[in-house]
Amino acid sequence: MLRKIMSLITPTYEDQGLFKRPLVEIQTELLPQIQLSKRGDMHVRGFIGGGQEITVVFAGRRTAQAAIVHNQLGWLQAQASKKGVAFDEESEHFRLKVLVNGSWRPKFTRDEMGWESHTHHLIAARWIVNDPRAKSSAHGTAPEIVPQNQ
Repeated sequence: MLRKIMSLITPTYEDQGLFKRPLVEIQTELLPQIQLSKRGDMHVRGFIGGGQEITVVFAGRRTAQAAIVHNQLGWLQAQASKKGVAFDEESEHFRLKVLVNGSWRPKFTRDEMGWESHTHHLIAARWIVNDPRAKSSAHGTAPEIVPQNQ
């Protein structure tokens, strides 16, 4: 599948591809476990209420704005290391509280045996970082489209 040339991608075009479902607001706790996709999108492992594991995706033009999340997670990990706390995903030393306004996207993966598993990624549009060192700060950009209910 051919992709559109980056210089021709407008914010509206990008948002139409990212936000195909209604926006929701969800309190997350992110871990310092970050992966970058081939497109440069930042995927962060985290949890929502009840301990359900999710992946929050900062995609497209919002990836650069998510540097604050990357920096805060690195700081949390460094502070825990200074205190001699070993990595434990259950520990609050390794969790960054981020209120995310975004859209759920289904993710389908297939294992070596051919079994499919279904998960969901939370595609972040806007977010508020609860910085443990300072006041909260808002980041991201509201989508330039209104998602259709599905």
